[in-house]
Amino acid sequence: MQKTALIIGAGVGGLSAAIHLARRQLRVILLEKNPRVGGKLNLRSIPHPNRPADRPFKFDTGPSLLTLPLIFHDLFAAAGVDVRDYLPIQKLDPIARYRWADGTTFDLRADEQDRLQEIRKLAPDDVAGFERLLHRGERIWNLSADSFLFRAPEQMLRDSRLSPLAGLKMLTVPFRIGMFGTFGKLIDSHIKSPRLREVLYQYATYTGASPAKAPATFAVIPYVEMSLGGWYIPGGMYRLAEALEAAARKLGVEIRTDTEVTKILVEDAPHQRARAKGVLTRAGETIDADLLIANSDVVYTYRELIEPRFRKRYDQARLDAIEPGASGMILLLGVDGAYPQLAHHNKFMPEDYTSEVKAIFNTRTVPADPCIYVCAATRSDPTQAPPGCENLFVLASAPALDGRIDW
Repeated sequence: MQKTALIIGAGVGGLSAAIHLARRQLRVILLEKNPRVGGKLNLRSIPHPNRPADRPFKFDTGPSLLTLPLIFHDLFAAAGVDVRDYLPIQKLDPIARYRWADGTTFDLRADEQDRLQEIRKLAPDDVAGFERLLHRGERIWNLSADSFLFRAPEQMLRDSRLSPLAGLKMLTVPFRIGMFGTFGKLIDSHIKSPRLREVLYQYATYTGASPAKAPATFAVIPYVEMSLGGWYIPGGMYRLAEALEAAARKLGVEIRTDTEVTKILVEDAPHQRARAKGVLTRAGETIDADLLIANSDVVYTYRELIEPRFRKRYDQARLDAIEPGASGMILLLGVDGAYPQLAHHNKFMPEDYTSEVKAIFNTRTVPADPCIYVCAATRSDPTQAPPGCENLFVLASAPALDGRIDW
């Protein structure tokens, strides 16, 4: 008898899980509370009041950069399709452009020699330190990618049981990759230029973490982006969600949008381990399943969807103690005219970067002089705005929303 897998949340993770499970001949039902799939990877389309309706301003409201496209190549291969039939990708150069108030600019170039030339102009004494830092990121990648990125935790546990040597290697990886140091101190030990430090600190703050608290393993992020490239999907990043949806449907995945789950139903038979057996939707429908995956936010899932008696390890106090990542204030600006001085990705740096970090993560206040990120997708893809216009996605980092700031 065919087993049923139920997945809550049709973000990239939920769509990926659906594809893998459908390939294993399970019946897969994917539930999404929003009108369309994608989760954080989503889209806003806004018409220009005086231009044709078929060329609106388009804004990717989630990720604006694709890294590690090889993961999606493998995922589409698992779906039995060629990713090139669904999704073109374009390598960005520069990956990002940084600008300071005095007019200094720094282009983070895709080519290694071009990138080193830019570093020589910005921080000539830090070229060797920068290369050492990237080598550190490469070492972290080589030590951890297979164990932590490309295999499931249960696979790692199984291997450690089968081989004591494999288990010992797994236990020593956190020490060898610097998991117990901090990203900020690692950067400071290799880089002396305040501005080049700020460029690298950004890899922590744009993941919602403070450089002073993020683990040194974050060094893998600039390595991956600079060595393997930053990519864009022509037609907009949301095309990735659309392509994953098409691949999932081709495999027979049943995708239900506008279907909000309000409760995970748990079977609690005497003398047996409790297990999830299905869900209850906002419409009052009960959907049973043999396997359930929650791709919804983990804190929300435990707090809102699972009864407290079934989550004793995650009681209210423990959930309240989990510190959320930083937030952001976003403007979606459809503007007439063009700004050729902008790259696809731009970061306008503050006068005092440390003051922004302290405001966001220490005092939880609005930074007086924040770093401002501007994505001008039209630089690479004119289809994202009406002719002669730009679609500017503007983001200023902000503290986590905790009710203390009256926005």
